[in-house]
Amino acid sequence: MEHPIVERALATADCLKEILSGVSPQELEAVLQELIRVRQEGRKVYITAAGRANLVMRTFAMRLMQIGLTSYVVSDTNTPAVQAGDLLIAGSGSGTTETVAVVARQAREKGARIVLISKSAGSPLAQLADAVLQIPTGRRTRKLQTKGSEFEHSLFVLCDSIGVELMFRLGCIREIEEIDPFIQILHANLQ
Repeated sequence: MEHPIVERALATADCLKEILSGVSPQELEAVLQELIRVRQEGRKVYITAAGRANLVMRTFAMRLMQIGLTSYVVSDTNTPAVQAGDLLIAGSGSGTTETVAVVARQAREKGARIVLISKSAGSPLAQLADAVLQIPTGRRTRKLQTKGSEFEHSLFVLCDSIGVELMFRLGCIREIEEIDPFIQILHANLQ
């Protein structure tokens, strides 16, 4: 018999499978095309979110950098000015997080394109976005964690999977076994 924590973790993984199986292939493709455009045009990617979603989105910014995109986290001290054609990727479960909305409006005013990753495709932030990637947390059949955790766990797995697909599409890797040596090229070495 497994420990109750392990049982809950495994059941949570099943719930994540239910949620992620409902993600739209067309919405995923739109996000991938935005990222490919940024790379081809030599533009920058800016990442924004709040709370625990911000922690998850920071890992995505790091992964994009490791793939070779120029990526920044909004409000970090080394983040340069956004320019027309750059890309802002915002993570907000509700799609109403005011700090994220302020940043999105500023990015829009400067001519940046916006991708929103959210549970809510009809939110105010979604109205600002050029592309929305909805994480349909309502698909799960069993409640095992907070609704915020459902979103954040799904967000992490989805963003990391987007990174892997982007590596294939950009020709960084040809097979999954090449991923670790490739990531090591730009992986932090001052730790």
